[in-house]
Amino acid sequence: MATSRERRVPRRQGAAGLDRRPHRRDRGQDGARQVIDVSKLSGAQVKFGATVSVVDEDTEEEARYQIVGEHEANVKAGRLSVTSPLARGMIGKEVGDVVEINTPGGVKAYEILKLEWV
Repeated sequence: MATSRERRVPRRQGAAGLDRRPHRRDRGQDGARQVIDVSKLSGAQVKFGATVSVVDEDTEEEARYQIVGEHEANVKAGRLSVTSPLARGMIGKEVGDVVEINTPGGVKAYEILKLEWV
């Protein structure tokens, strides 16, 4: 039986006493949203803000995605959430690398064709 202390623990708090609420990563210390100017980013590796062209190695279908924050994501518009499996797999990779993603239908492989900062 739970003690009176255990019954008073808020629902969002786990059994270990850890806060389970999502944290606001897109906000600074003052609570204001942080805006990242993608045109000032550069590099040879995929990271947040990059626009990446890939080809599906099975179907040879090409696609172009910009890696954005969760709230900006819209796959049909070519904006891929940084937390999506494909974006997570591409982070840190370079042009020519192959990214393998586990899907319910099996492993999908994508080759990175182009990396842009637009």
